[in-house]
Amino acid sequence: MTVNRKISPPLSELSVPKVLPYTTQVLPNGIEMLLLHDPDQEVFKMDVVFDAGAYYQKQPLVATTAINMLNEGTIYHNSAEIAEIFDYYGAYVDFNCGMH
Repeated sequence: MTVNRKISPPLSELSVPKVLPYTTQVLPNGIEMLLLHDPDQEVFKMDVVFDAGAYYQKQPLVATTAINMLNEGTIYHNSAEIAEIFDYYGAYVDFNCGMH
């Protein structure tokens, strides 16, 4: 079957996505937190967002290097111990550096 590219496909209305209701809380330190609760999901996800990234860096690759070093170890735990802690709780961690 070949597609006739001279005939456009039929148009249809876009569906409106279902957005879960959320609540907003302000922590004692002034940080705003948005909470979404879906009783059908048995998972937990937490995103921590900072005003940081390539846009704020003074030199190239500083932001990317800093975010990648978060998983390499601390004063108290090396990278293998950090991985073991996350694995013990069945957690997944991902570090991402963008422009902002």
